[in-house]
Amino acid sequence: MGTELLLNRVKDRPPTAAEAAQLLRSLYQRGATLVGVEHDGRPCAFVVAFWDVDDQYAPNFLTGEQAECEWWQRDHVLTGLAIGATEPEASWEALACAKRGHLSRANVTVWYERPSPFNQMRGHFRFFPRSARIPANNFRPASSELTTDELKAILQRSA
Repeated sequence: MGTELLLNRVKDRPPTAAEAAQLLRSLYQRGATLVGVEHDGRPCAFVVAFWDVDDQYAPNFLTGEQAECEWWQRDHVLTGLAIGATEPEASWEALACAKRGHLSRANVTVWYERPSPFNQMRGHFRFFPRSARIPANNFRPASSELTTDELKAILQRSA
């Protein structure tokens, strides 16, 4: 057990907001965020980055005038993902995955449903291949949602 801890050192606490922000700022000029969630009862963390500078604006689907997109409408590209035994492990591994830069080449986008009182202001997220957004459908990507098996295959190829 002691040898395992020495070989695979992970900080025993999650990254602070300042630590995560400093690393993400050094990697992504347009902005990024570290998200901690639970997946099948296990701690999971992922890093998403705002990718296209053009993606900040879109036509308003009611008036057709150009409007600035909200954060949940913009193109979020998955750049780091980890499932760990503990929350700190998952967070640090997701940041390390983003730093390696392999996953961003898989072109997976993370779509957030618009937060509302019905989903406790947290919003829900889903994974899609990168594609055009549908303004009339809450800026959902036009491609079909990735299944868990498809996402696992993409993660294995990018590792």
